[in-house]
Parts: sequence; structure tokens; C-alpha cells
Amino acid sequence: MATARNYIRKDLGRIVSASSVFTSKPQGFTSKYDFLNQVICLKTQASAHETLKGLQAIEQRMGRLKKSHLRYSDRNIDLDLLYFNSDCINDAALTLPHPRISERAFVLKPLMQLCSAYIDPKLLKTVNQLYRKCPHKNAVKPYSNGAPKLISIMGPIGSGKSHLASLLCKLSSAKFLREQHANNAFLLKFYKGQRTTAFNMETWFLKQHKLHFNSKLFKAHDTLFVSDYYVDQNLIYAQRNLNKLQFKRFKIEFNKVKALCQNPDVKIMLQCNPHTAFKRIQKRKHAGDTDMDLNYLHGLNALWVQHNKLNTNALLLSFDTTALNKLQMALLAKTILKTIHKTFDYASWRVASKNKTAMRTATPFST
Repeated sequence: MATARNYIRKDLGRIVSASSVFTSKPQGFTSKYDFLNQVICLKTQASAHETLKGLQAIEQRMGRLKKSHLRYSDRNIDLDLLYFNSDCINDAALTLPHPRISERAFVLKPLMQLCSAYIDPKLLKTVNQLYRKCPHKNAVKPYSNGAPKLISIMGPIGSGKSHLASLLCKLSSAKFLREQHANNAFLLKFYKGQRTTAFNMETWFLKQHKLHFNSKLFKAHDTLFVSDYYVDQNLIYAQRNLNKLQFKRFKIEFNKVKALCQNPDVKIMLQCNPHTAFKRIQKRKHAGDTDMDLNYLHGLNALWVQHNKLNTNALLLSFDTTALNKLQMALLAKTILKTIHKTFDYASWRVASKNKTAMRTATPFST
């Protein structure tokens, strides 16, 4: 549908507004597939007949195959002209208004979003009046193509994860899942040189990650979350901090926990030169961080580079934050949201959330 809208913008004119996307069962024939429906309002210099030809050309460009022996059938795209100003046309090529609008809830429901008070020039009734009398309204539901529930930012200490996560939350009205380093008493001892606390430290983090990323909790919330960490990094730090025997024991427990965790829909991987990260850590003076040495950061950085090469099912974005100041980080946040916005359908997500048909309530990203 996004491709069709892009062609319409390019070939016919400016899209003034567009409804959310709705899903419905096919009408007039039986199919195992649901149909996706959307109505757009277009401003064009073309005539009604020229607009129709333009729409038909877009259908062909997108691979639409006409099946002459069937009146209705499955199709990858179907572009109909519903209204053109208040014109009434009835000739061999075009009938306006579209003759079956009043029978089709999957047309009237998105039309209600755009112009409920518009008067049909032939039936002389508003879209609202037509919609109220139309059958099968409940069969038309808002569609969501899986807008993200979890965006996780990962990377070395000092790369700006928490700052970027905070910026993304403000722009997207998401909830911030912040890692609670200061609550881990073993971590503070570890940074002060007590290496015997390493296994307890990593186990403490693993228990927290099991709690915070449990997939059952995400199913219970109608919210987008942005985290400045993810359970995967637990394995990276354990690999750096534990001896071989401890790491082997830890990995067994890690795999059990990872199986229960919600996978991020978007992973943002940050990279940062260890020297720059070290300066940031010393400047911010977080609990325990100032006891960290540069060699430790170099070792972690090597493991992060290795991790970033692994495949992922999530949308993976990677950025080097070494030379970025606060203003540039703010611009980066907006760039990230634009990239995510192209991947997920936020208009349908918002409506689906209001109608409790999808587990999302964060507002669409505004960039």
C-alpha cells in the first residue's frame, strides 16, 4: 500500500490525507486471505478520466493481472475512484460516484475517518448516514502490520545508550526501560577490584533481565518500550568478566532466560572509541564507573564488534557515536525514528490501539 501511495504522489498529485488501514474479508467471493483497505484524498490537476487511467497504470506497474472470467478474485492491488469533487459521471469508462459505496463497509469505514459529513452527490446522504445503514460494519477492523513493542539500544559503556533512549522516548511517547546498575551491589565491588563477585554480579543482571524482558509482560501492556540495554549484552559482559568454567555455567542459565524474553523489534547498536567512552565515563561519574580502567573498555569493545556482526531478526541499525555531541545525538534520534517510521505502519497502529485490537498505544513517531 505504501508503494501504491508513492506512485500516486509521483504520477497524479498531492495526497491531502489518508485514512488508517483496515482489514476485511473479501466481499462477493471466498478467499483464504483478508483484504487491506485504505481511502486517500488526492489533489490533482488531472480530470476524472485521466485520474482513472493513472490508477489503472499504477495497478499494472504493481503487477495487477486482470482475470476476465472472474468478476471478483484475489489481487495484489485494486485502486478504485470513489468520488471526484461532486461530479456525477456515467459512461462506458467511468461511473461516479462509485456505484457500490453504500454496500461496502470496508470503503465507508475509512471514509468516515476522512469525510464523515461529505454528501454523496447521487444518493444525497452523508458518508455517516451511509455508514450507519451499511451491514457488516463489525467485520471491518483496524489493521496493524506489527508496529514495534520494544526498541533496544545496545553498545559499550559510554557510547550514549541512556541519552539516546531518553531522546527516543520523548519523541515517541514510549516508556523508558532503564538498566539499574546502581542497584547491583556486586557491580560496585567488582569495579573496585573484587573479581570474585563477578559471577554473582552477572547472575543478578540476568535475573533482572528475565524480569524486565519477559515476553508475557509485553503481551499484557499496550505500550511501546525503549530500553538502554538488552539481555544479549549480559552474555557479552559475562564473557569478559568470568573465567571459562563460570562462563560455561552462566551460558546455560542465560539460554534458558533468553528463551523467555521478548525479542526487540528494533535493535540499535552503538559503537564508540574506547578512549572517548573512557572520557565520558569519567566525566559523568556514575556509581562505580569511575573505577573502570581503559584496558577493560578495550576488551569489551572487541566483544561488541564481534557481536554486531551476528545476524538478527530485528530491524538492526548501527551508529558510531564517538564524535557526536548532544545536538547531533538529538538529530540522530530523529533520523532513527524516520527510518523506523518507514518500516512500520503508525497510522493503523494508533487506530488499532484505540480500538483495543492491537497491543500498542504509544503515539506515532513525529519527526
